[in-house]
Amino acid sequence: MRKEFALLLIIPFLMFGCAMKKLAVTDYVNKSIDIKLCGSWSGSEKGQQDSMLDKYWIQQRFPNGEYLMIYTAIIDGEDVEQFAEKGKWWIEDGMFYESPFPVSTSLTSKYIYEIMENGDVKFKAKLLPNSFENKQYEFTEKKLKDR
Repeated sequence: MRKEFALLLIIPFLMFGCAMKKLAVTDYVNKSIDIKLCGSWSGSEKGQQDSMLDKYWIQQRFPNGEYLMIYTAIIDGEDVEQFAEKGKWWIEDGMFYESPFPVSTSLTSKYIYEIMENGDVKFKAKLLPNSFENKQYEFTEKKLKDR
């Protein structure tokens, strides 16, 4: 009898927890995007995220708010690692947000962005994951030409 009673108490909490998870996922479905940021972009930075790390990347931002990024990291001038990352991007209150899958507030980055006259986009960090040494992180991306 006690087991059944305990089970009856636990089930509503489990159901509520699942509903909360669904809400968190659907929060990212209807975010707005800036169509000027869609397409293929390249970027690089040296010692910005970590003083011993240089990064080079190509990123594809899709109109549905997803992105795919392939980047190469050179650590301490000799170790080379390559990574692929997939996630969501959106614009909220004039700021650019990016979060790798699975989308999580602890991994979401927030940037001020500016589209320059030459079409490049300059990003300046406002909120970064804890793995970044430099909280003044900034970089510029160049749009790759469509074939």
